[in-house]
Amino acid sequence: MTTLVTGSFSGGFARRRVSTGYRLGMLLVLLGLVVLPLLYLMLIAGMGWLLKWHVQHDLVWIKTVSEWSHYHGKATALAGLLYLAVAVAGVICLVFMTKPLFAPLPEQTPTVTLDPISEPALFALIYRICDLVGAPRPVMAEVDSRVNASASFRRGMASFFGHDMVLSIGMPLVAGMTARQLAGVLAHEFGHFSQGGGMRLNYLVRSINFWFARVVLDRDQWDERLHALAGRDGFSGFVGLFASWMLCLGRKVLRILMQAGGAISGFFSRQMEYDADAYGALVAGSSEMAGALVQLEMLGQAEKATVENLFSKLEQGELPDNLPGRIASCQWAMSESLRENVKRKALAEESSWWDTHPALNERVEKLKDTAAKGVCHLDMPAEELFRDFTGLCKTVSLYWYDVELGMDLNKFDLVDTDDVGRVQMDKRQRHAQEAEEQKNMDQEVAELFRKAQVRETAVNEMFGHPPPAHRLLPVPMGTPEEWAAAASMVEAWKAEYGPACEREKMQRDKLCKRTLACHMLHLGHDLTSLAGLGTDTRSTAAVMTAQAESLQEHEITSKQLAVFEQAGWTRITAALAWRFQQEDTLPSWREEVRLMVEAQRALATAMRHLMAVCVEAMLMENASAVPMQVRHEYEARVHAEWIHGLRVLGTATDPYAPQSRPLSESLGQQAPGTADGRFSIESYTQLKNNLCQYANRVTQDLCRLAREVELTGEDGPWKPAFRSPTLSAWQSPAMASAA
Repeated sequence: MTTLVTGSFSGGFARRRVSTGYRLGMLLVLLGLVVLPLLYLMLIAGMGWLLKWHVQHDLVWIKTVSEWSHYHGKATALAGLLYLAVAVAGVICLVFMTKPLFAPLPEQTPTVTLDPISEPALFALIYRICDLVGAPRPVMAEVDSRVNASASFRRGMASFFGHDMVLSIGMPLVAGMTARQLAGVLAHEFGHFSQGGGMRLNYLVRSINFWFARVVLDRDQWDERLHALAGRDGFSGFVGLFASWMLCLGRKVLRILMQAGGAISGFFSRQMEYDADAYGALVAGSSEMAGALVQLEMLGQAEKATVENLFSKLEQGELPDNLPGRIASCQWAMSESLRENVKRKALAEESSWWDTHPALNERVEKLKDTAAKGVCHLDMPAEELFRDFTGLCKTVSLYWYDVELGMDLNKFDLVDTDDVGRVQMDKRQRHAQEAEEQKNMDQEVAELFRKAQVRETAVNEMFGHPPPAHRLLPVPMGTPEEWAAAASMVEAWKAEYGPACEREKMQRDKLCKRTLACHMLHLGHDLTSLAGLGTDTRSTAAVMTAQAESLQEHEITSKQLAVFEQAGWTRITAALAWRFQQEDTLPSWREEVRLMVEAQRALATAMRHLMAVCVEAMLMENASAVPMQVRHEYEARVHAEWIHGLRVLGTATDPYAPQSRPLSESLGQQAPGTADGRFSIESYTQLKNNLCQYANRVTQDLCRLAREVELTGEDGPWKPAFRSPTLSAWQSPAMASAA
């Protein structure tokens, strides 16, 4: 397994650098957060000064009451009690406000740690990721039952100036993820530690925010005693109530400071999360890292549901012995609708000023922009990285019940969660099935890409440039004896075919525009909407002369191309005819060629019909105010030509259909019109595009078949003496597989 882990990494990547501006911004955030505790100290000092002033100057209460009241004894005693109560309450409030400054940090409970010798595969993954992202290797790795992972200084400030780092991995995270996703999560955590200065500044910022949270939110026995004192009757109750009010006021001020600190540090904290996500994407790939973030949301919901169910059934005296496995089972058992609901809800959330982590949709969008392929390709369940995953899950479950929750395990029965093993097995099978499907899909894509390359190479070898679909010539009836002369002509002039095709295209476009201009002038339309005519649009004679010139230029080029294209198709049919004459030719090959030739001839004829009404279709598109009678005439011509083309296509069989069907069914059976019989230029254009795409595909396959014959038929008219280096450079699939 260790060898598998180390061999699953391919290459590396450049480490991300933190800019000076980013470091400066983090330093300013730290300074801003340092000011907030100083404001808290100033608040304490202000309350201390008020308490001192009260003790020194508010004795006048007793003197005033004794002078103005007729009941000297009782009034004086009441004033004294009030004076004393305020003083005592002030002292209590000061004690409670200064208590967090001296309160020790919570004692760290012992954790479940991992041994590198016992878990070599896991630590091989951890160390490899640390080396890639440039983070220090952790001196200790621990596991728990939470859906989380983290990396931090092992001894807090005592490890601040060193590399004493601890990694914490939640076992539910392992149970619900693939090894590649887990690698992305670990790379995210180590990404925080890849920059020493930024890591330490971030630690100080987090420590100050954590201190604020403790002061505002934590309650201990002292707070409970003050609450009990405020509930009493008499003098002590008044003192406790007044002290509670003052303490509540101080904590409200402190809460405002805490929220201000969260807003100050939130932006940079979210930026650091983006940077850490980028490391996860570089290791696991952007899509895998995004999947890991979504899976975290799913596991978090499963954890919440599992824990709620656990506490609701405590009276039954049973506890699952494998809590991480139970959480993973809950996650895998979610219905598809529930999964989509959880995902949709998570993606709909937005970040607030106080959030330390960006919203899920923002993180996913950032990962899409990264578009990293990843260097880790460890496609297997993450639990297989552990030698005894189930036993470790049971250990952290007992630890959570006993140490963290303080439950008396003697009062409960630990239930063996059999369904966990079943779910894990289903997960492995599902993962294996998904991996197999992905492998098959990759192979199909690779095969399609290879075939496309083969077709492209064959077309370039036969013609030097893909023949335009609108110039498709019906395949001639070639004989093997015609091959040598046709091939010689192709080889002599195919380098010029590509430029000539481009020239013919420009000439044809100009001819169509000028012919369209003549039609529009005849109908009395303005020509301002037509661009690129290259002539005076105000003169009918000039437009007609330009159209005649374009027609002559296009006819010359078209005839030159037709000679070459006729030679190219003769070469193709001569090679195919030679293979037909061989006794060892397979019937399936003969049938494939027969269908291809039949389809090519039908497509060429249909294309000729379609191109015959090209100008009329353009007129329908550019001249909206055509007289109705003229429009009907043009529409009738377009419909008639297309119907003729459909009839021709109906006589040929689609060579690519799984079941034999006419080409007309594959390309559309209806003429280009709408339901009410009106002309539709969009339908016409779509049908023309479909016809061109199909014609190009048939041309490519006929070139491929002929080229394979030339390269494998040693006894044909293309003997080695004739073969040029260009001809022999291309390798057929049969030759490639033989090699």
